[in-house]
Amino acid sequence: MSLGPGASVPARRRRAVPPGRSRGPGWALLWLAAAAPAAAAPTAVTPPTGPAPTVQYVEVARQAGIHFRYVNGATEQRYLPETMGSGAAFFDADADGDLDLFIVNGAYLGVPPTATAPSDAFYRNRGDGT
Repeated sequence: MSLGPGASVPARRRRAVPPGRSRGPGWALLWLAAAAPAAAAPTAVTPPTGPAPTVQYVEVARQAGIHFRYVNGATEQRYLPETMGSGAAFFDADADGDLDLFIVNGAYLGVPPTATAPSDAFYRNRGDGT
């Protein structure tokens, strides 16, 4: 069938979707979930026998060269950031296969910056315990 000049193809009509229903991506996922085979029932896990393993933590920060003092900047005003604390990240910054350490410090709130303001710290792991 050919259409002459200026002729247009009628728009395709969509069926109405009742309120509260959707034909978005969730519809397809629901259909796939319904068509999937049922999962097997979980099996019971037998607890280990024998003595519990012992774990010993040893403080090695000083030997590794990690000297860090956290400052939270607490004041009598009790600002929200004072209550949240800081953070740290272990990641391989120099792609040598050893995890390096970055520690975020706090700050004094409501006080003008000075030369002695607390700073963040980055410790590069040399792979020899330091």
